[in-house]
Amino acid sequence: MEQRLKQRLVGAAVLVLLAIIFLPMLFEDALEQDRIFDAQPPTFPKQEFEARLRQMQETTAEAGNQALARSKSLPNVPVPSAWAVQAGSFAQAENATLMRDQLRQAGFPAFVEEASGSSKKSLYRVLVGPALEKDKALQWQAELQKTLGLSSFVVSHSLGN
Repeated sequence: MEQRLKQRLVGAAVLVLLAIIFLPMLFEDALEQDRIFDAQPPTFPKQEFEARLRQMQETTAEAGNQALARSKSLPNVPVPSAWAVQAGSFAQAENATLMRDQLRQAGFPAFVEEASGSSKKSLYRVLVGPALEKDKALQWQAELQKTLGLSSFVVSHSLGN
């Protein structure tokens, strides 16, 4: 009988513990739904909002004007204002001068321009031109191909150089 009583007491204790654990879970959803309510955001007077908006716009405009006044002007970047035809480029100035002279004898307005290469060695570019219109440079390119058999390409050329 004692064994049976112990089993009943243990069973009752287990049931009580299960009830303590699971009953709050069952009622928790109902309690949370009671706590949830529709809250409306506080309303502010419209005039106060518009006044603050105007004030913010004015301070933003003032700050923008000050920043604009402080900013430096853009650097003067030379814009390509003319076109030329590159007939060749050489590592030695003598070769470039020779080609320039041949082009001048053929009637082309040729000149040599020194440029620094990737290894900081001087390159000498032989150019025909310059021309303000790209069409004129394209015409020279076609004439170079036809009369001398030179393959060349049109490049932008800054008149300040």
